[in-house]
Amino acid sequence: MNIIEKFIKKHNGTYLKDNKESIYTPGGKYTYQTQTGILEIDGSKIYINFSEPSDAARTAEPIKIILCLDKIYDTELHMFPKNRWGNVKDFFFPKKTKFIPKKVRKQFYFGGDVHLHKKLVKNEAFIKDILWEMIYVRTAQKKESQIILTPSYGIYSVEHLEQLIRILKYIAKVIKQC
Repeated sequence: MNIIEKFIKKHNGTYLKDNKESIYTPGGKYTYQTQTGILEIDGSKIYINFSEPSDAARTAEPIKIILCLDKIYDTELHMFPKNRWGNVKDFFFPKKTKFIPKKVRKQFYFGGDVHLHKKLVKNEAFIKDILWEMIYVRTAQKKESQIILTPSYGIYSVEHLEQLIRILKYIAKVIKQC
């Protein structure tokens, strides 16, 4: 049983697994199996989607954890590991990120609603959860508003997955307050 399946069973969710499919690429045979977990935690619907690769091509879509909000909120959030361009922007526009703690500012780029950023970085538990994580967080608006978290290096344990869900839950709470 994999980590996500354990997590889904722990929270009485639904675990779905598609049939294995194979395609041939220039890099060799690529076999994958799409897996989805659907659960509800504290009134929030959460989807966990990933494809498990095998054979010659050892790449896969990253794991996506999607938290569905109860309605569409007029806010935007992009949070991702900082690159050189982010450092250049901070150098030329330091007032835009002055309110973000230095340790977080060094690691992450925040885009979107500044008012939302200010509320997010006030919480020490949130800061503790995101530090040293390589995660990408963004809001997406379709039929319902969603917050999508993508960990760069996967999920290490059930506890790590719970930490990522906590991050999403806190972001959702702040979005609802704005």
